[in-house]
Amino acid sequence: MKNKLDFLMTLTGTRNSVLSKAISFDPSYISRIRSGSRSIPRTPQFADPVAAYFSRNLRTESQKLLLRSEICPGEPFPETPEALQEAICRWLISEDIPAPDSIGNFILHFSSMAVSGLPVPSAAGASSFPEELKKRIEALEETADPAGYYYGNNGKREAVELFLGKLCLSGRPHSLLLFSDEDMSWLYEDPAFAARWAAMLFHLLKTGSTIQIPHNITRSSEEMFAACQNWLPLYMTGAISPWYCPIPRDGIYRRSLFIAAGHSALISSSVRNLSEGMLNLLIDDRTAIRALEAEFRNFLNLCRPLMHVHNAQDIPGFFRSLRALESEPCSIITAQPIPSFFTMPHAVIRSILKRHPLPELSLRHQSSCAGFRNVMRKGFHYTEVIHLPSPEQVKEGRFRLPMCDLFGEPDFFLTPEDLTKQLLHAIHLLLQEPAYHIILSGQIPENILIHVQEGGDALLTCAQPPTTAFAITQRDMSAALFGYIRTAAETEGQESKEKTIRRL
Repeated sequence: MKNKLDFLMTLTGTRNSVLSKAISFDPSYISRIRSGSRSIPRTPQFADPVAAYFSRNLRTESQKLLLRSEICPGEPFPETPEALQEAICRWLISEDIPAPDSIGNFILHFSSMAVSGLPVPSAAGASSFPEELKKRIEALEETADPAGYYYGNNGKREAVELFLGKLCLSGRPHSLLLFSDEDMSWLYEDPAFAARWAAMLFHLLKTGSTIQIPHNITRSSEEMFAACQNWLPLYMTGAISPWYCPIPRDGIYRRSLFIAAGHSALISSSVRNLSEGMLNLLIDDRTAIRALEAEFRNFLNLCRPLMHVHNAQDIPGFFRSLRALESEPCSIITAQPIPSFFTMPHAVIRSILKRHPLPELSLRHQSSCAGFRNVMRKGFHYTEVIHLPSPEQVKEGRFRLPMCDLFGEPDFFLTPEDLTKQLLHAIHLLLQEPAYHIILSGQIPENILIHVQEGGDALLTCAQPPTTAFAITQRDMSAALFGYIRTAAETEGQESKEKTIRRL
């Protein structure tokens, strides 16, 4: 588990101030550990009082069940407070088994989407629905159960195809409300079905439908990135609003709600992962659907946004997210192909504006400069991990200005002179500002931009058209991105500013 302390505090509803008072550690120190900006001290001086506190503050059986799955999976829960304290302490100071690099995989998938674009049919409207899928849905309708009863994984697949297929054939957009914490083998054990499922969802999104989806996430940032990676192609459409529920659940009794508001719904429930033979109910009664919509909304009220997705249809929203991230006084780390906009001297901005009247570019430059000055003035650090373009790409004028389509010019290329002046100004800032750092690295893909606040939000953006950005507000995910970029920087070694300047 990535953040054991955050898991214990979330499980018991413990605030930073309460724990800091109980174990005599500074609240800001607890906050940094919880956010992931520093690791848990593997010492008895820290682990013993933490374990003692949480061993006294488990109140419910569901809390004990969730904790047992972490500290002693497959074994009985410790019977005495002393045994529980010892088990928690041993777990806190133990080394984690290295997990798959879900963050790196997510970034690579995001990067590949930025290169290849979105594999969605370009045509819109019901007439573009594939003929073979249309015939399949019509055949399923002929043999559909009049009561809407479907059983087990095979039945769920049939019901899902009917549910989505009817929506596709309706010829109008729908508001989809989707949630499931049931076993997902029904989706992944049949690749042909999974392809049809994805095709129907893409069709619905391309014809104006939207999706609200609370993800089944209760623990580590690795789980969150792994879950989001499965939905990444759909996220890139900008038509999905992802959420997460911060309240721990025991995972015993599970539920699925697939609702097309005002049209139809598919619901099911099961115990743990035991979905074989369980009932799936396909519903088109309007009164029942309204009741299910209310159930979904009640659950959504307990959730928080996982991220906001911005694309070319939401340019103001993207710049609001970027300004909010830059204006907060805190340390910032970025990864991108060239240094940030604040390193562009005013002469370069004037030169660009003479060739291309892009008023938003000037505003972007002003905002970036103000944010940088704020970070420096407040005594924080600004670190940039830069994956520079090749000299040939620059000399031949083949380097696009990052996010240029959001400024209204999707084919805007920086001249060699502009980029040279920008790098020279970046060198000037490196010499002038002790808290400004540039690290040259090829660890992060060159076609994306990542901006992360320490202990705050993150913004993951395609560097080249079509620009899509994920404004991540879930703090564990942001902290994981911060740590990922910092680790990438550290692998380059502690290069001096003088050496970086020579390389620039």
